[in-house]
Amino acid sequence: MSDAKLNVLLKLLIVLSIIISLISSFYFQKDYFLSNDNEQHFYEMRTAHDNKEIPHTGARLVTSGLLVDDIARVPGAGFYSKFLLLFNLGGENYYTARIIDVSLYLLVLFIFLIWIYFRFGFVSAAIMTSFMAVNCIIFEAVTSFTNPNPVVMFSFLFCMFFVEYLRDEKYSKVFASLLFPVLAIMGQFHFAVYYGIVPTLLVYLIIKRDYSKKYFKYLALGVFISFLLYLPYLIAEIQNGFNNSLKMINLSKGYTVPFYKRFPQIYAQIIFPTFTLNKFDVKTALTYWGIFSPIVIITIIVSHVIVIASFVYSIMFLYKKDLFRGKRFKNDAVLKEVLFFYFLYIPVAILCPMILKGKGGGYVYHFSMFALSFFTILLFTNYLYYEKTKLFNLLIIFMFIHILAVPWHYYKQNDYFSLIGKKQRLTYDIVKNMAKDADGKPFTLYSRNIFNYAMNLFLTKKENAYTNQDYKIEYLITENTNSSLYAKDDSNIKIIPHHNLSLYYWYSTSNKPDFDDNSEQFLFDSNSVLIYTNELFNLYRKKLN
Repeated sequence: MSDAKLNVLLKLLIVLSIIISLISSFYFQKDYFLSNDNEQHFYEMRTAHDNKEIPHTGARLVTSGLLVDDIARVPGAGFYSKFLLLFNLGGENYYTARIIDVSLYLLVLFIFLIWIYFRFGFVSAAIMTSFMAVNCIIFEAVTSFTNPNPVVMFSFLFCMFFVEYLRDEKYSKVFASLLFPVLAIMGQFHFAVYYGIVPTLLVYLIIKRDYSKKYFKYLALGVFISFLLYLPYLIAEIQNGFNNSLKMINLSKGYTVPFYKRFPQIYAQIIFPTFTLNKFDVKTALTYWGIFSPIVIITIIVSHVIVIASFVYSIMFLYKKDLFRGKRFKNDAVLKEVLFFYFLYIPVAILCPMILKGKGGGYVYHFSMFALSFFTILLFTNYLYYEKTKLFNLLIIFMFIHILAVPWHYYKQNDYFSLIGKKQRLTYDIVKNMAKDADGKPFTLYSRNIFNYAMNLFLTKKENAYTNQDYKIEYLITENTNSSLYAKDDSNIKIIPHHNLSLYYWYSTSNKPDFDDNSEQFLFDSNSVLIYTNELFNLYRKKLN
């Protein structure tokens, strides 16, 4: 293939990747559902919003009941500060806040890809755009408002700062001073950062101590800035007798599961660039992939072959002076340092939880390495470009298939959950309209108790005037039995409350737990009026004299 044709194909690949990324990222917002963690985060953010305060701690370290408060939390206010800011910018609307959040993710991602172009060239930018902009982890991060996901966005910033620090140029000292602060912010989103990338950076700086000495005062400045980021938390802890810190210590002591049974899912770091979600174990993955056509399975396998080949080649690259016999790859000396850090992370992320008695954790625990994990791909594809042209041409063809397969793969996976998300939106809609109609007047509600959870979750303190006594309005919420969303018989899957925690979980009817339903206590009379209906629910109102 001539250089001119190849350039046209690479430009087309970039454009299509960006278009598909933009469309998919916003489309997947449409019916995304609130998981356990989403509900906890939203409830606590809204509580802080109603009380006009910024919590000094972040998300709960373990999943618990929605109203349970005696739980150890991530130190620092980073997560809820971000959430509160987006919620206010979105006009106190959760879904608008999510759209703003998606826009921020994509902005940082595209800045990163532009940086790749300037630092590693056009070929690298084209391949990285197709792998990164159209990626299941990115889609998951932008569609789920949970605390580990912002770490993905900050991994791009850390990656850029780390490479600029390694370049040993005019502004490297500035980037040296930013390394620890960006990790400190990551740590306020997800504490696993302190079991993985933070100790890896410390070990790296010790190993490369001669270079570290050159930038020591700037690195020290970064540590001081990081301390300032945690100062509000430290002050609050001193005032309350280190309440949260003691809970964290007790939680750590409570991990009695043998370490080999909670071994870190370190393989996630290797296969982040593939388009399968890394949360699957082998058995689950094989069962899940079985629902797809052979061509999709083949595409998944090919993506894994590319990633594994890139991983192996990167090891070879570290131990040989120059594997590029022809044209020298741009910035290969810096890239060797990046890859050394990448491989150093693996033993450190395994040993630290073991030594510190922390939780090994799942694939989200390694989101801090997301951006850096693509550098094996960057190296290998450039090797193919310079040395194995025919294989590189085949790779380009595969990438066009890849950018179409990834959103389809993610769409099919989330098709199961999209109905839950749609019903959650309809629940949000019905309780919001009820609160709007009540306009602050005391009211009571007759319904399944799932709507009581919905009111706690979705209504602000001012809106939620629900009471069991001295109320002026009675409301009844019923399901529209003619709706296609309604579970008509026992053979269908129904929506139910689960452990007072999750608004929606799908269970087979035979396994569903009991839930309260007082809707029969609503007595229809001449004052009873149907005031609102949506695709699934009906809202009746009765004003009392």
